[in-house]
Amino acid sequence: EILFYANPGMLQAKACDNAQIQLNFPAYELSTVDDALKQEISQILPWEIVDIFKTQRDVLVCIREDQELASWHPSIQDIPGHIEGGLLVTAKSSQPEYDFISRCFFPVFGIDEDPVTGSAHCALAPYWAKVLQKNSFRALQASPRGGELGVVLSLDRVLISGAAKTFLSGHIVL
Repeated sequence: EILFYANPGMLQAKACDNAQIQLNFPAYELSTVDDALKQEISQILPWEIVDIFKTQRDVLVCIREDQELASWHPSIQDIPGHIEGGLLVTAKSSQPEYDFISRCFFPVFGIDEDPVTGSAHCALAPYWAKVLQKNSFRALQASPRGGELGVVLSLDRVLISGAAKTFLSGHIVL
């Protein structure tokens, strides 16, 4: 188990029995967006917006068609530069093994598309909990690399689990 103390609060990562990692993050509050931002976002997305909200830094947009989202090739330079964080686009999944899918774009941080985004699910979990009237989800982040996640909204925390690969191994001396 590793604990991180970061700007949003305590973040916990722990290994699970099934060779997965579980992250314990704070849930994000969603607030409404003004009409100007909604209009601006609707100009860059090729679909009708079902819902649009913001967190402290990201904009979350829900659309109807998950297949269209999975095959979309956005023009990253069209994403408004004044969005402080990312553009999170989501849809209810038509695939029975998933509850929702998402794609996440963070050009303001130099990341055109993040392949699998833990922090995005801190906003997606509260959103889908309201829409689907449940707290436990199977999610697919449909980036080209992609990732499958288990997501649980537990009070004001989001538990995110998924497979992980070791890219670095070492020792820390305290």
